[in-house]
Amino acid sequence: MRPRKSSVSATLGLVSAENRTPLLELRRGACHILARRLPDGVYELEHGDGGDRFQLYTSDAVLVRDVLVSWLDEAAWWHRSVAWARVDPAVAEMHALRDELTGLLDGACGFDAALGVMDDALARFDAGLAALEADEP
Repeated sequence: MRPRKSSVSATLGLVSAENRTPLLELRRGACHILARRLPDGVYELEHGDGGDRFQLYTSDAVLVRDVLVSWLDEAAWWHRSVAWARVDPAVAEMHALRDELTGLLDGACGFDAALGVMDDALARFDAGLAALEADEP
């Protein structure tokens, strides 16, 4: 009888509505592994345990599959057999800041569009008032 594996949660989706990059994230406690297919067809894999984070880039979809299955199976292969690069904490912080600012700027762009609609509506209202005033005796 195999020992019972610990619980894993999975998230499958897109990075964001604007960034339609496919994303799969698996979590087991504080540990995670993430696979993202970038627009150029390269895969980004990242794993971490709440402290250091490691990543690699590959165009090999079979390697991505094997790493994810090995991680799910709690085998050591995924960690030992792949050349992971440690993510510099300063770089990780810059990426987090960029993602946060991108979200804020995306909201600001929506605000600009709303202001444009309001300007158009006010211009139509002003034109209507001008027409009413012109019709008065």
